[in-house]
Amino acid sequence: METTAAMPKKTLLALALVTAVLSAAQASAQPQLTAGTAAGEPGETVEVPLLWSGEGEAVALQVDVQFDPDVLSIAALEGGQLGVHTLESAAVSPGRLRLLLFASGNPLLLDGESARFQVSIDPLASTSADGLLGLSAAVVGDGMATSLPVQLGDGLVEVLSGPLPRVGVVGTVPDTGDGRVLPDEEILAAITRFTARFSESVFDPIGDSDADDVTNPANYLLLADGGDGVFDTVDCASGPSTSDEVVAIQQVLYDDLLPAATLLLDSANPLPRGRYRLMICGSTSIVDLNQNPLDGNADGTAGDDFAVDFEVLRTNLLKNPNFDQDLAFWSLASPSAAEILHHGDDADDAASSGSAEVRNLTGAGETFALAQCVALDGTEVYRVGGRARVLSGLPNDPVEFASVSFFDDLDCGGELLGTASSNQVLGDTAGAWSEELASEVVAPVGGGSALVSFIVEAGVSADFVTHFDSLFFARRTAFFADGFESGDTSAWTLTVP
Repeated sequence: METTAAMPKKTLLALALVTAVLSAAQASAQPQLTAGTAAGEPGETVEVPLLWSGEGEAVALQVDVQFDPDVLSIAALEGGQLGVHTLESAAVSPGRLRLLLFASGNPLLLDGESARFQVSIDPLASTSADGLLGLSAAVVGDGMATSLPVQLGDGLVEVLSGPLPRVGVVGTVPDTGDGRVLPDEEILAAITRFTARFSESVFDPIGDSDADDVTNPANYLLLADGGDGVFDTVDCASGPSTSDEVVAIQQVLYDDLLPAATLLLDSANPLPRGRYRLMICGSTSIVDLNQNPLDGNADGTAGDDFAVDFEVLRTNLLKNPNFDQDLAFWSLASPSAAEILHHGDDADDAASSGSAEVRNLTGAGETFALAQCVALDGTEVYRVGGRARVLSGLPNDPVEFASVSFFDDLDCGGELLGTASSNQVLGDTAGAWSEELASEVVAPVGGGSALVSFIVEAGVSADFVTHFDSLFFARRTAFFADGFESGDTSAWTLTVP
């Protein structure tokens, strides 16, 4: 049985009553452990019942409660009760809490006994994101430490609509690594799009010019700090300060089923290195279907803006690196037509973006490439890479890698000064998007430009399909801050210039 260091000694002793192997025999009337239902508005804490049903020989049990940490949070329990049994818990991982029921003297768990535990709803949770409480990994034991069968019933926390619309999770294309943009987060991703979840449906009339329309680009502000590290814009109603630089939002798409807005930036030129502020306007604009203004700062008062500050740590020199709409700016090389195309699959499952698909229609031994010439920024060390997914059924073919050729001219002409290659992705990736391409390359002295190529060598694979997405060629950064809100960087090699 898996245990957790956070559990106290008395909990660990109680675990000895329960074995890790469930009985294969299923009784005709198995006991049941069921999580109940509750409902509340974003920001509220509700009580969820936990019910045991079935007489028998059970004296102790362990079960995991799984939930979406973006919607719900459950505090660890200490000294709760289910009948005469003590209910304790420990966090196993984000979104997973382990519950343990035990009692001194091993009294039986009795039919109809129940407990209640508190579940908090995220203040920015969307009303479309009801929180499932899934019970799993149950182990039930009798007084002789023999495993007993049990049926599990999941619970649900319904997220009710509050009186005012709010902004939920704000994400990016490509993903930052944790699914959201946190205040003052440092981001490596080459951002070309934002997504903003709302707590309820908002006003979306035909067209995109209405003053309160969620798809009106004027209802959003994306600002760069102008190089001084300070944002002087007060709110949307006052308009942007002249000391802040406005970054154009070209179009806004809206999906009422989520509900969420997607903000389209310039796909050809992702946000360069710098500090930014994204504002979603409630002081002047966005309203719900009942014309209630946006509560942007989630303080219970209508008509204020949502704002989040963040920093992009590197400038991606590649154009259209995320393949949002097409393969523009990329030169394609393949044995025959229709072997390199834009595809709707995205590495982060973003509905508004896509990837580059390389499909071998020619046979074994061929080579395919997507290439782009970029001007160097005068530094020596660059990071090159991206994400690749391969379907071939073979362990070592095809082979994907990035190749960088350095030239002394600015347009990949003149003298070839040297070449460098990235790590390789070998063979089938079992449906996963690999990030193994990422590598450092050193530019020779006098380099003015680089031809960056993402290459697929078929080898013995005659009919593979592979995809590239979130490609990058950028000046090396000092620290991989993206996605490490926990502070744990133990799995990474850190490099300082």
